[in-house]
This record gives sequence, structure tokens and C-alpha cells, in this order.
Amino acid sequence: MGSIFEEGKKVIPLIDEDGKKFTITIPKWEIGSIVDAFKFIQQTYNRICGKWPHRSRREKGEILRTLVNREALKNQKHKDCLSDL
Repeated sequence: MGSIFEEGKKVIPLIDEDGKKFTITIPKWEIGSIVDAFKFIQQTYNRICGKWPHRSRREKGEILRTLVNREALKNQKHKDCLSDL
């Protein structure tokens, strides 16, 4: 049986607040743990930009990675795995 924490990272294309394309790198296991991950990530980035428009893109990216990780850990298979610790 394989690990529920799939190794590696995936490059995710996004559109910034100015309509320009850019990418962010997210661990594969997080992408695989979120329903409609690409939509979730773009919508979350849009919310971050609305709340903190003056933060740098790097800061927004770090906030986004934190929120994606938090959402991925809500997945029941990860809760079950981590509850034994």
C-alpha cells in the first residue's frame, strides 16, 4: 500500500490580481487531498489578495501555502493517520 502523503510537488498555474499568469508550487499530497484543488487554490488566492492587497506576492504565496496545507489536513484519511500520534 502506498503512502497517503504522496511525495513530490506540483506546479499550479494561477492568475494574479492584475490578470497575469504565475505559478506556485504545492506538495502533491495536498493537491490530492482537496476536492477541486485548482479552483480552491485560485479562490483562496483571490481572497488573500482582497484581504491583504499590499502584501508582496511572496507573502501572499506563503499565506496561500499555509491555507492549502490546513485544508488538506481536514481530509479524513489524514485525520485518521495523524490521530494516532
